[in-house]
Amino acid sequence: KRLLAQKNEALEKLGELKNSPEATELNSLEQKITELDKKKQAVKEKFGTMLGEIEKPLTRFLKLVSAKKYVLPENERELLEQFVSDFFSAAKKDTKAQTLKKLLSEMQKLIEDGTISLKDKEKQTAAIKKIMEFDFFSEVFWELNAIEVRQNEIESHLKTYSITKKISGLEYETAVLSKEITEKQAQAATLSMKLLSQENSLLSLKETLEKELSAQFGGQITIQNSQ
Repeated sequence: KRLLAQKNEALEKLGELKNSPEATELNSLEQKITELDKKKQAVKEKFGTMLGEIEKPLTRFLKLVSAKKYVLPENERELLEQFVSDFFSAAKKDTKAQTLKKLLSEMQKLIEDGTISLKDKEKQTAAIKKIMEFDFFSEVFWELNAIEVRQNEIESHLKTYSITKKISGLEYETAVLSKEITEKQAQAATLSMKLLSQENSLLSLKETLEKELSAQFGGQITIQNSQ
């Protein structure tokens, strides 16, 4: 009962905090963070989809470079590897996509002379042209940077809210109390089962003794339970 009372008290305080004006403002800011995350993901997916359209020739180009059948400066080779394996990290380094467009231009020449063989050559060439004309700085880097700046501002503001720690503390307290209550209930249930088992054993022993005594004395013997 004591634990249950403590838990109910903590839950009541938690409810008051979560319904407070400060908590409402906090939730609003957290929702903005979520919305910005979605915007960031949309930008990444847009860029990723564009690169995905030329994944085949880009991968074959990387294989040529890795096999040293086509030589690139070290920094360009590393960036090419990143555009294939982790395009977002590469985009952060190559903010205006100048290196990417240079690589694509060289790759296009290899496609044209047949060094990189493709069945859907026209389709891949069109996709490469589309990327070459795309404004990566404005459409990708600048937009992502603006989103991240806004997120950092909100997250810094969120750290000033003392209610966050209070809510976390009460949530932890209620979780601990719930665990203790569950453990106590389990212990009580185990003890109850043991007592029931002992009671059944005593009843069985009583019935056996009554039968043996009744047989020995030739009459019905009943053992009275002690009060």
